[in-house]
Amino acid sequence: IPCADVTIRTSPFHQWLRGLPPERLAVYEARRDQDLAGRAVSGVITYELLLVGIFVMTPYLSEHRAMVLCFVGLTSLIGAVRLIGIRSVQKAGPDAPERCVLACRLGAYAAAAAWSAFVCVTLRLYPWQWTMWLTLFCTAGLAAGASSTLSSDRSLARRYLSILLAPAGLMFLSDMTSQSVTMGLIFFTNLAFLWTQTGQQYDWYWQRLHEGELLLEKSIEVQNVHAFHAKQLEQELESLKAHLQHVDRLATLGTLAGGVGHELNNMTTVLMAATRSIAADAVAGRAASEKDLDRLRRVESHVGLHARQLLSLGRPESEEPGAIDLIQVVRDTVDMLQAARRTRSVAVELELPSTPLFVHASKTRLEQVLVNLIGNAVDALDESKRAMRRVSVRVECPGADGKVRMAVEDNGVGIAQDQFERIFQPYVTTKSGTRGTGLGLPVVRQILSGFGGSIAVSSELGVGTTFLVSLPGAAVQ
Repeated sequence: IPCADVTIRTSPFHQWLRGLPPERLAVYEARRDQDLAGRAVSGVITYELLLVGIFVMTPYLSEHRAMVLCFVGLTSLIGAVRLIGIRSVQKAGPDAPERCVLACRLGAYAAAAAWSAFVCVTLRLYPWQWTMWLTLFCTAGLAAGASSTLSSDRSLARRYLSILLAPAGLMFLSDMTSQSVTMGLIFFTNLAFLWTQTGQQYDWYWQRLHEGELLLEKSIEVQNVHAFHAKQLEQELESLKAHLQHVDRLATLGTLAGGVGHELNNMTTVLMAATRSIAADAVAGRAASEKDLDRLRRVESHVGLHARQLLSLGRPESEEPGAIDLIQVVRDTVDMLQAARRTRSVAVELELPSTPLFVHASKTRLEQVLVNLIGNAVDALDESKRAMRRVSVRVECPGADGKVRMAVEDNGVGIAQDQFERIFQPYVTTKSGTRGTGLGLPVVRQILSGFGGSIAVSSELGVGTTFLVSLPGAAVQ
C-alpha cells in the first residue's frame, strides 16, 4: 500500500499523507483503487491488440499453433478476470469488497507473468530472427500499461515491471554473447526508466489529491463563513422586520391618539356634567338619577374601549397566528377609527357576510393591516374635491382555492399605474407634505406574506383605488 513507501519520505506532502486519520486514508486508497480499475481497461485492450499484431506478423500461427492457442486462452482468461474485478470496483466505489480489489491486483500480476513467459519462450524459439522487434513491442506495451494502469500505485507498478522484464533480461545476459548482453541491457534500461516513471507518476497522483483536499477544505471553510454570515443577516433582517412593524404601529398610534384625545375630551365634558348633577342630588338628599348613572356607565365603557384599542395597537406582537373572525376584526377596527375621529369626514360602507368568517392570522396584526388600508383611503379622499367621499370595505366568502378576499375601496384621487410597485417599497409615499411615512404598505405586504396571504392594487387617476387582500381561510376546531 502507498503508506509503506511514505514512511521513508520527509516532504510536506508525504508528511500530510502519513498524518491522515485511518478512515480518511482508507477513503483515498479506495479512490486510488477506482482509478486503477478505470485505467486498467485501456491496459487490457492494449495488450490484446499487441498480441493480435504479433501473431499476425510473425510465423507463430503456422509453426506453433498449439502454443498460440494456449497463450491466447490464458491471456483472455486473465483479461476476463481483470475486467470483472474492474467492473466490480468501479460499481461499488469505496465500498468495493476486498476480493474485487485483490482480483484486480492479481490479474495485473498474472498478465505480467504471462507476457514474461511469452517473451522468454519467444527468445528460445527465435533467438536472433526478430528479437529486437519483439523487444520494441513489449516495451511499447509495457509503457502503455505503466502509464494507463499503474501510475497511482507505485508498489504494484514496480512489482509488475519486475515480473515482466526481469526474467527476459536475465535470459539475455545469461547467454553471454555480445548481442544477448546488448538486449539484456536494453531490457534493464527500460526497466530502470519505467521504474523511475512510476515513482514520478505516484508522486503526481497523490500530490494532486493533496491539492484537491486543500481546495476542498478551503471551500468548506468559505461556505461555513458564508453560511454563518447569511444566518446572521437573516436574523438581523427578521429583527428589523419586527421592528419596522412595531414602528409603523406606533406611528399609527400617534395618528389615532389625537382623535382619541378629542373624543376623551368630549367624554370628560359628559362626565363633569353627570358628576355635577349627582353632587347636586346628593346635597338635596336625593338619589342619583338613572339618567346620570347611565351617562357614567357609557363614559366608562367608551374610555375602557379606547384604552384597550390603543394599548393593543401599540404593544409589540406576541400572539401566534390562529383562526380569527375577520368580520369581527373589521367591525372593531372601523369602530376604533370612528372613535378616534379618523373617518369623521368620509362615509364608511361595510359589505360583510352575516356569519363569522375565519382566517389564519393574528388579530393585532390584522387590525394593523386594516388601519393602514382604511387610513390610506381616507387620506386619498382628503385630497379629493368630491362632494361624496366614500370608503368601502367588502369581504367575500372563500373561493375554490380556500382564500378569503377583502377589498378596501375609495373614490379618491387614485394612483398612477407606474407607481403600483413603488408604493410597496419602504419610505415611498404618494401623500402630499409630511402626512405619510412610506412604511404602511410595505408593512402590510410583509404582514400578509407572513400569514400566507397577498395584496394587490388596482387604481385609476381621478376615479379611485382598490386594494385587494387575500388571506388563507381557517377551520374552527
